Amino acid sequence: MIRRFFVLLALPGLTLLGMSGCSKQPALDPAVVAKHRTALLLEEEPDGAQTVLEVREAMFGAPADTGVPHDHDGDGVADHAPEDHPADDHDHDGDGKADHAAEDHDHEHAEGEAAHDHDADGHADHAAEDHDHADHDHDGDGKADHAAEEHDHADHDHGDHDHAAHDHAHDAKKPLVEELDVVLVGSVGGVPNPSDQSMPDFPFAKNQAIFFLVDPEVAAEAEEHAHTHAPGEECAFCAAHAGDSAHAIAVVQFPGENGKPLAVDARDLFELKEKEMVVVKGKAKATPNGMITVDATGVYVRR
Repeated sequence: MIRRFFVLLALPGLTLLGMSGCSKQPALDPAVVAKHRTALLLEEEPDGAQTVLEVREAMFGAPADTGVPHDHDGDGVADHAPEDHPADDHDHDGDGKADHAAEDHDHEHAEGEAAHDHDADGHADHAAEDHDHADHDHDGDGKADHAAEEHDHADHDHGDHDHAAHDHAHDAKKPLVEELDVVLVGSVGGVPNPSDQSMPDFPFAKNQAIFFLVDPEVAAEAEEHAHTHAPGEECAFCAAHAGDSAHAIAVVQFPGENGKPLAVDARDLFELKEKEMVVVKGKAKATPNGMITVDATGVYVRR
């Protein structure tokens, strides 16, 4: 699922980067860059700013409550394995430490109810493995007809059920609104890079007036759990939360007269740095893969 999010997030960025064609656009003259900076950099913060998640809900509708654990985008599929969550997810007393391992949870019994407590005295009457094997007595003779592990898997025969019918759970959600004029507030990056290979300069795009805008609440959560590791080290936490945050990212581009992103790095155009808070004006567009791109007409940097 995480890998799917990498692809979903990478595609709009790659599409935008590819808008300039096979040949690179020539670098803009410094005087032209200064002219664009003056036109695009707003002196006052626009009113009515919304977050990425608020705009996503307006364009795609509220995420479905699928009941699937760790399904953060409402598509019915877990975005990552439970063990990829940081330990403090099980910190119930707020001391910053996990009070127990995730696997120690008893998910089947009500509070105070012991497993296999048949006499209601609050204590288990026997271990789970001691359970009477007559539970598998199908002919009523008082004896188990087979071991539990020998249960006929044909009981779960789905017949001619077409598993392709489940493919809809993996498809991007179709937008309710394809284009929307927006004022969007967020952080320039601030979450783990979803794909080092396809977006090495995340949250920017080299020599392109593009950056990736992250919902401020998601960026703040990532900052709270921020940590460091060796270059090239595979990190389950970063991988899990890259998948979590993909739906909270919008791709912002500043197009020129030809509709292509200006051929100047956003870091140079606006003297922009990662994790700075910005407010963007423009037209949000829903892409076929479920992401949001913004053709921006102005940006205010909170400094």
